[in-house]
Order: sequence, then C-alpha cells, then structure tokens
Amino acid sequence: DQVTAPSFNEDGTLNLSGSTLGEQTAGTLGDQAKATDPTTVTAGTLTGGWKPLSAVISFAEGTSGPKGYQTQFTGTTFSDMSRHPRQLRSGGGYTSDAAGKYQFLSTTWDEARRSLNLQDFSPQSQEKAGEFLAKRRGLNTGQVYTNIGDFTKAIDKIAPEWAGLPYSQR
Repeated sequence: DQVTAPSFNEDGTLNLSGSTLGEQTAGTLGDQAKATDPTTVTAGTLTGGWKPLSAVISFAEGTSGPKGYQTQFTGTTFSDMSRHPRQLRSGGGYTSDAAGKYQFLSTTWDEARRSLNLQDFSPQSQEKAGEFLAKRRGLNTGQVYTNIGDFTKAIDKIAPEWAGLPYSQR
C-alpha cells in the first residue's frame, strides 16, 4: 500500500484530490470540506501568519515536497499515517526518529498528541501539532510578518524547536 500525499492549493486549502488520504479524510471533516470538491478541505490551522511560517519550517526541515507529511529523518518515507513511525534513522553522524512535515521526534509528538487529543499522524494532526509547538515557543501564529525585523524575531522564537531554522542570536 503506497500512500499518495495531499498538497496545498494557492488559496490555503488542503487538496486531497488524487491522494489516498482523500477518500478516508474528506468524510471526517464535515463542514470544512468544500462543496464543489469533496476531496479538498480547508486547512483550518493554516491561516494568517501560520501559513507562510509553516512553509518556512517545512522548507528548512526538508519536508516541503509532496511527501512531506510522510518523510522521516534521512528522507525515507513511511505510509502508515495512523501513528508516528518511531523508526530510528541514521545519517550525517546523527540518529533520529524525526518524522512528518515538522520532523517531530516521537517524544515531542507524544506530548503534542496528548495535549491536543490527536488520534493519528494525519496531515491535519501534524498541522495542529506544528502550530501547537510554535505557540508553545511564544509565537503569535495569527500574525502576518511584514518586515524583516519582526520576521527574524519570530524565527528566533521557534528556531530552538526546529533544527533546520537559523537562529540570529547564536
């Protein structure tokens, strides 16, 4: 069973069309689903400043491609979206079980999953957990950053959470 990952449309909606997650997910999201396309759902947490910051984080973590939600440390992929894969991978002198769009360590995922009562490792759950981690670091995820100074301060707040992000204070 190969899972085809969903993608994001330019208008901020999560496009599940053509993905193997589309059929199982669209029916569970109720009023978030677009009436014109039952496999496209609004990514409720990707609003305001979180949408561009989400893109920056996933780019920095190497998960901005079409299989980002299924990517493990070292770039390997997994298909079971019911849970964090918890598979140690080694590369570049490091060993990690990081997985998903935001490269969650299993221990970090477990904390977010419990705090948010998440039931799976789906793209929707990963988005909620990613935003949760950013908020926990003091980021206002609703703010749109319009100048480099404010953007740098925002990245500095969340850089300790995501190793791929630069930190101007280092």
